[in-house]
Amino acid sequence: MATLGLNTSGYISSAGIVHKGKVVAGACEERFSRIKRDRSFPANAVAFCLRSANVSKEHLDAVAVGWNPVINLKKDFSLLQDANRLRGIHLTYNINALYGVLGEWGEDERCMVNAFGVQCHFVDHHLAHAASACLLSPFEHCAFATVDAFGEEDSMTMGVFDGARFQTMEHIKFPHSPGSFYSYITEFLGFKRDSDEYKVMALGAYAEDSLSRLFYERLRPLLNFGTKDGRFFFQVDLRFFDYYMFHRPYDFGALEGVLGIKRRTKDAPLKDEHFAIASALQRCFEELVGCFLRHTKEKTGIEKVALAGGCFMNSVYNGRLCTTENIFKDVYIPPFPDDSGVAIGSALFVDFERFGVRGEAMFQNFIGPSITKEEALQVLKKACLEFESPQCIEEEVASLVADGFIVGHAYKAMEFGQRALGNRSIFADPRVKDIRAILNRQVKGREWFRPYGVSVLEDHVSEVFQCDQGFKAPFMEKVVFVRQSWASKIKGCLHNDGSVRVHTVKEDENPRLFRILEAFYKKTGVPLLINTSFNLSQMPIVATASDAIACFFTSGMDALVLDDFLLVKPHVQRKRGR
Repeated sequence: MATLGLNTSGYISSAGIVHKGKVVAGACEERFSRIKRDRSFPANAVAFCLRSANVSKEHLDAVAVGWNPVINLKKDFSLLQDANRLRGIHLTYNINALYGVLGEWGEDERCMVNAFGVQCHFVDHHLAHAASACLLSPFEHCAFATVDAFGEEDSMTMGVFDGARFQTMEHIKFPHSPGSFYSYITEFLGFKRDSDEYKVMALGAYAEDSLSRLFYERLRPLLNFGTKDGRFFFQVDLRFFDYYMFHRPYDFGALEGVLGIKRRTKDAPLKDEHFAIASALQRCFEELVGCFLRHTKEKTGIEKVALAGGCFMNSVYNGRLCTTENIFKDVYIPPFPDDSGVAIGSALFVDFERFGVRGEAMFQNFIGPSITKEEALQVLKKACLEFESPQCIEEEVASLVADGFIVGHAYKAMEFGQRALGNRSIFADPRVKDIRAILNRQVKGREWFRPYGVSVLEDHVSEVFQCDQGFKAPFMEKVVFVRQSWASKIKGCLHNDGSVRVHTVKEDENPRLFRILEAFYKKTGVPLLINTSFNLSQMPIVATASDAIACFFTSGMDALVLDDFLLVKPHVQRKRGR
């Protein structure tokens, strides 16, 4: 009863495997190829998943693909033009590509339905998103909403999961798309679409209020949304947006006219107008998605919701939804709401449909490639590196960070998702006012305006941040505001508006990180650490012990923890008197 899931249609390819409703393994192809946002067929990820699940092709029950090309072939969408016809290739592409991973074709395995003796299921993209949220949530039944750039034809869906089946009640069709709208403005501001939206989200915190209002008043009329006759409606004024012309470079002339500003080129300096447009964009986005979710609540009458789709990578809105908007009583967002998660979602959906089984709720996502103690030791010895084996590695990490050092941490199975949650992380001290500049200069090479997230002991999150007791952000998926009493104590992690992206940590979900945070709290009185992904600029997060060592020695990190082993650079040894 093993189902292999594939994502090959989004901005990053991935694979996952599900057994009796339980997610056994999953990874993005970039973690193996070392090509950032690799979109090629996830051959390495597939091989890893099969290996991790100890499943051969003979014992694979089904393959699930998070895109249904039959929808693309049913009718011609005039706005998609040539690109629409190309999507039909998915009917054969995924199975043909699997040939290179699973082995030779058999005599009766030349059709799309039965390859390698395995049935291949093509799951609607937004349904795969919905399954990734609903079937991993702690809810027996719930409302769901999916919002992204586009699937086969939809950009937004909402409905109900009743514990036995998914019922989609409403949908909005592309080209009227929240995700594509956000991406279009991202490129207008000089950033890369389908990649740098999170950077634009961060820009808005530097906006001056009156200028932000000015651009909001110019941008907001280009969106028409609301409810009528009991249904949600949404339209983008396509006279000012041509993102639906996939095969052409964007023409920003019409948008430049309405905003009264020329498009920023990639290397041009950022000006007040750019911050203001980013802020106005975020406000428009939040009003749109908020209206959609309020309608979802009213239509379904359900207090619990599961959310997925790339738009729920927007941690600023996620935080507002769960702290101030309070549309729903309970919200679940999986650790991979973006397209990488449809590999898991499609496999979960097929597994659930075929066998009626469902696994436990997911609150930790350490299902990727693992570093074993044996592997770590072998790599260290092969590289002739000096290392220590501290009696209490958590105390050592806490002491190093408290002394102002930057520590890389690579431990056991890595996270599946875009955010590091402790097992492939870099830790730093949030009390150091200029730690952002130090991290940027020595390690990350980030733009100056981008803040760093934190991992915080869950029992202390409401003490430090403006949220209720019991607030959870297990996947660093929400931004909240610091309490005034703490602002001066953790200046190093605060964004320009006093906000922080948080990752709440419980002992049973990540014992190692919990103990590090506990040790740091006992030493400093601060129950949180800056936690950023273990990688350099334009590099995927490290996967193997060799990746971690290479990244460590090509950066300004001071110390590296590899499983239970500790490496420190000479200047650290001198300062520590060792």
